[in-house]
Amino acid sequence: MADSKMMVYAVAALVVGAAVGVGIGYIAFHGGSGSDSETYWFYLDFGGHEGEGVEDQWVEVSSNSPLSALRAALDKTGMGYNMSGTGWIVDIGGVGGDENMSWGSWFWNTTVYDASWTSPQYPNWIDSSGFDITVGNVFYLGYTEYDPVSYEYLLDPNADLSVWSTTGPFA
Repeated sequence: MADSKMMVYAVAALVVGAAVGVGIGYIAFHGGSGSDSETYWFYLDFGGHEGEGVEDQWVEVSSNSPLSALRAALDKTGMGYNMSGTGWIVDIGGVGGDENMSWGSWFWNTTVYDASWTSPQYPNWIDSSGFDITVGNVFYLGYTEYDPVSYEYLLDPNADLSVWSTTGPFA
């Protein structure tokens, strides 16, 4: 029984990690390939690990693609990080790898509609790990618990505006 439960957790972690990798990978390969540099913003939310050598923060960089911007932003922090070749974040500043936790990614969108396409829900952070189309240049990266059954992140960046809405590109 314990072995099967552990297997479920392992499979859940693998699926969530793959989803994040696919989302950021899609951003990297379809989000911008021009030669013109663009400003990108990344909010890093360390999910309660602040004070352990890391602090939640906005990082601003210029780049010509989201994936190279993500790498430049993480380099700029000087905290060190591990990332897969497709952009799946393993850890930032030593924060990562806890059971049932993962780095999730969201993008800022101002033109998102509800499922019926009748009511605009904007502005809003959108989970980019499960979207086919990612637009924009403002991203939220959060270390959070996830539900191993539904594969949903428990963090909702939209829930507490005071955390990120008065600094960075929103200042």
